[in-house]
Amino acid sequence: MKKILGKIILLTVCMAFMLSGCSSKPDEKKVTEDLKSFDNENLKSGGEKIDSVKIDNSESNDDSYTLYCTVKTEKNDISYEKQVNAIYKKSKEWELANVQVNINSEWKITPLKGVSKKVIESDLVGEVIKLKNEEWEIEKGEISDLSISKQETDLKNKRDKITVDITLDGAVEKAKGSIIVEYSFDKEWNFKGVTNASNVTSEVKEDKKLDTSEKSILSYITKQSFQYGNKSNGSGLVSLISDSTVQEIPMTESEISNFKIKEQSSGAKGTIQTVKCSATLTKKYATFSVEMELTFTYSSGWNEPSIETNAKLENLDITGEWTGNYTAAGSSGTVSLNISEVNGDEVSGSYSYTPDRIDKYTQPGSYSFSGTIDKETLMLNLKAGEWISKPERVLSTDKVNIRAFIKINDEIMEGIGHGSATFKVSK
Repeated sequence: MKKILGKIILLTVCMAFMLSGCSSKPDEKKVTEDLKSFDNENLKSGGEKIDSVKIDNSESNDDSYTLYCTVKTEKNDISYEKQVNAIYKKSKEWELANVQVNINSEWKITPLKGVSKKVIESDLVGEVIKLKNEEWEIEKGEISDLSISKQETDLKNKRDKITVDITLDGAVEKAKGSIIVEYSFDKEWNFKGVTNASNVTSEVKEDKKLDTSEKSILSYITKQSFQYGNKSNGSGLVSLISDSTVQEIPMTESEISNFKIKEQSSGAKGTIQTVKCSATLTKKYATFSVEMELTFTYSSGWNEPSIETNAKLENLDITGEWTGNYTAAGSSGTVSLNISEVNGDEVSGSYSYTPDRIDKYTQPGSYSFSGTIDKETLMLNLKAGEWISKPERVLSTDKVNIRAFIKINDEIMEGIGHGSATFKVSK
């Protein structure tokens, strides 16, 4: 009897053990392994790795078993805490059949460490930083060296402040120094910008330096000319003499004095260099003060500069006798424009003419004049005065107002005088 009772007890224990083994429910270790291999986009979004699984609660019926878990995943030093329902179905043993993950707006996302050097380098591309002497927009490939010298990471308040030593290598300039960059965290580290770059300085590379010596700048200036005058002189002289009073006045080195480089500046990382200078230009009849701005641009080498010129007439020497020739309808001859006095814009003197062939219809004559000179256009408007030497036979066109235009570079004066004759004179 005792033997039979012992066998019954042993059989009961074995059956209980077998039943216990078959109905063993998944624990955290098994759930972790199953979740790692389960394909669910929200569970391991963008390549996240499962870091830990904690079973918070469970619910079961005859053929299913649901575990309510807190799952932490990690990617790029960022932790994602998610609420996950792991649903198991029972066949021969418990198998993970489905996974439900709460929506991503409900995930608890926190940083595990501060911003990396790689992220900083990427975020700086396209950033404009204010250096001591210019602004520099960082382009891809310009960061030749970057290192973190100090990092103040506040994981609790989700902020990071980093001091970075940086070297920028541009086409013409190299910049070096330290900058401070700041980040805040909201689901990811967000670049707030460069808050201080004042100790970063730039300088032109030795092999990219532009020659801005006086000799070099003068060599560019003496290839140029500047315009002086207005497009329309408004005097009626345009159609007979020229289209406008605008003159192209060249600058030769022998005519330049008091040359001075006043200011030099650079921009666009040294690829634009500006030189401002001044000089005195002395022509035969006129003296100009000239302000010039030369702009050099770099593209695989320094290009010829564009030159902006602003010239001011300082002195005009037109006093004296201007002689030459005139041409009129049916007549030609010599002419003299004798300017005896110039007082500011006031001009006075005498005009005389002598035909090549003298007869009773074409005779010499002379008369006084007074008027003004427009120093912006170099136009003279002279009103006819009294006869000095009156022809025997006077026509109404013999004594008329005179209009003349001073051509600085040609060293002549062109105009319209008696009988609508056009004349060209010099002195």
